[in-house]
Amino acid sequence: QLTPAAAAAAASLAPGVVQAVARLCEIGWMYRAVSAFVAEAHTPHTSGGGAGLVARALAASMQAELSEWLRLLAVLESQRLQGLSLLQLLVWGEPPLQRFVTLVAVVRGCSHLRGGAMTVGVERLGQHGDPAVEAYVQRLLRGACAPLLESLRRWLTDGELDDPCGEFFIEARPAPLAELWEKRYALRPHMLPCFLSPKAASRALLGGKAINFIRLACGEGQWTFDAAAAAARGGAAAAAAGRHFGAAFEPRTVNLAERAAGEATLSAAIECACSRANEKLVELLLGRHRLQEHLTHLKEYLLLGKGDFVQALMEPLLPQLSRPASQLHRHHLLGLVESAVRSCTSPGVAAGSGNVGSSGGGSGWARGGSDSEQLLLLAHLGVLLSSSPGATGWEAFSLDYRADPPVSAVLSAAAVGEYRRVFTLLWRLKRVELSLSAVWRRHTTAARLVRALSSDALLHRCHLLRHEMVHFVFNLQYYLMFEVIQCSWEELVAALAAASDLDGLIGAHSAFLSAVVQKAMLGPENAPLLEALDALFETILRFAKSQELLYIHLLEQRAAAKQMAAAAAANTAAGGWGAAGAAEAEALLAEGDAPPLQPHFYEQLRVHAAQYRQQFAAFFAQVTRHASLDLTFLSFRLDFNAYYESLGGA
Repeated sequence: QLTPAAAAAAASLAPGVVQAVARLCEIGWMYRAVSAFVAEAHTPHTSGGGAGLVARALAASMQAELSEWLRLLAVLESQRLQGLSLLQLLVWGEPPLQRFVTLVAVVRGCSHLRGGAMTVGVERLGQHGDPAVEAYVQRLLRGACAPLLESLRRWLTDGELDDPCGEFFIEARPAPLAELWEKRYALRPHMLPCFLSPKAASRALLGGKAINFIRLACGEGQWTFDAAAAAARGGAAAAAAGRHFGAAFEPRTVNLAERAAGEATLSAAIECACSRANEKLVELLLGRHRLQEHLTHLKEYLLLGKGDFVQALMEPLLPQLSRPASQLHRHHLLGLVESAVRSCTSPGVAAGSGNVGSSGGGSGWARGGSDSEQLLLLAHLGVLLSSSPGATGWEAFSLDYRADPPVSAVLSAAAVGEYRRVFTLLWRLKRVELSLSAVWRRHTTAARLVRALSSDALLHRCHLLRHEMVHFVFNLQYYLMFEVIQCSWEELVAALAAASDLDGLIGAHSAFLSAVVQKAMLGPENAPLLEALDALFETILRFAKSQELLYIHLLEQRAAAKQMAAAAAANTAAGGWGAAGAAEAEALLAEGDAPPLQPHFYEQLRVHAAQYRQQFAAFFAQVTRHASLDLTFLSFRLDFNAYYESLGGA
């Protein structure tokens, strides 16, 4: 805008002269706008959006243009005395004017942006029909991208994230070492630079995360990506990317005219670094840190897959589990668990079957002797006691497993919690199985002492009911241990062998755990099934308790009769006539007649039978109608001869 004096002077000049002077003055106005942006970008601790490494790099490219303009002014000043005309000034000033128009457009469009977003803004301005403008913007863009390319190179080779201005497309967040992989590093989508696709950015994040995980969690503090070594290890594509790794991060790879080629070169370098870092990480986890052995321990102990351990644990643990939970002590139970572990893993003997590392393919892991396995297991296996009021040891006891970094990236606290949920179901099933086995042993003992028990019709029906319960429990146990856990385990082994990075390991384990939880009817959508199963377990336990009381009653009656017979024999030997009732007791011992049962036992047994069959019918109906194909195997095993279906249970 002209001042009043300038406007008055302009009125006396020809319009063409005024337009020429105004056009030349426009260069000065644009120079001041650009120089203000450059000065602001280089001012320390400025609060404006121009502060930052990218803005400074862009300002440095603009400063070169400003310096070129000042040199041109010096040349024109030297020629002023030689009669430089206004037209000559216009001719000299036209190229700088066009460049300043572009610079001002960049300042206006990008000064409020930061980091990668600023490079995207500059690139957008370079999408111009004029090849000269496009080439000029490309020079500016390459300068602006230089800091980000260098930061990306350092991130992929050393895992360093030096981003004081918050401009990089990856940010570091406060997170403990146990959550390093999941929470410490994340993408900033709004800071994605123009030379990276979202897919390449995700791979870059994965590669740098892997290096940091190797250094901080795996104890390899000096490990860095070696492009030459990666080129020697990989195929033809990896070799080419490794040889030209450093060149891929030079600013000249940013090319507006051939953007796809530049992105492909950079993506190949990123993939090379990411693949090598993740290969090293998987190698460490499956090798030195024995991830697969930890998983095997979880399967064998928390999922009760090691039968000799379960047997060795039950014998000393049974007396403790019958007590109230408030009377149990964790250190004592932990000692029993440790003794059971030592009894089934003898030091110096090679580990048995279940070597899931055998199909790991180059992982370098193999289960060693049991002494090493035993030490690893005892260092991580533990005991939990819930604090539920009124709970017994059966309800409060649970095995636990503590995983430390780096293994905890796969075996997180949430994952171990899911294992404990499955353990609780299997533990209750084991309790029911032991209760039915105890009923059978008591019946066998009582039948030998009171031989006529086998002829009692009511007790015979109770034995038939016990057989039904045993059929249900054993087939449910088979379904859970083999068709749920073992089949899912085989899939896990194959997935671990195919995993190429830590996310692959985590995904394989999560899929295994999710499959086990869903197939074992522990998912939220299976809550009605689980409630029906819990009701069946409670009914079986009540039946076992009533059978125990019944057999105790029978044995007490027989002991009393035997005592009476002994007293009668003593009186007879002394010359007396015997005690009252001695003749009946003597007849009992001689003939093996069963003592009469009290009426309430008949009623209890009838109630338990009716309740169990009603609950089983409801459970079986839910299983047969369930949408899951996995439960089809369970329904077939429970009703292999269509007996329950014929009763209308389906």
